[in-house]
Amino acid sequence: MIPVRVKADIRPPVTPEIYNITENHPLARLTCPACDYALTSKPVVLAIIGFDPASRKPSGWATGASIAVHMECAGYTKAELAALAEEQP
Repeated sequence: MIPVRVKADIRPPVTPEIYNITENHPLARLTCPACDYALTSKPVVLAIIGFDPASRKPSGWATGASIAVHMECAGYTKAELAALAEEQP
């Protein structure tokens, strides 16, 4: 992780799904990169960090890269994520 200075109200772009990481999940041994607590301790979302420039196009979908963070650390509520899900086709 590389610490950076950010505005206090910034929220990363995320996928709208909420995950509850269980003890037998491959991510169970990892910690949230924002707060350093176990990913199993709170609901998790996937923060989008980018995708291959070769995949960029004017519209449609592409496979990107993301990182698992606690929903709370990303700055979202369940209601806000539900609204994001409704916006997607």
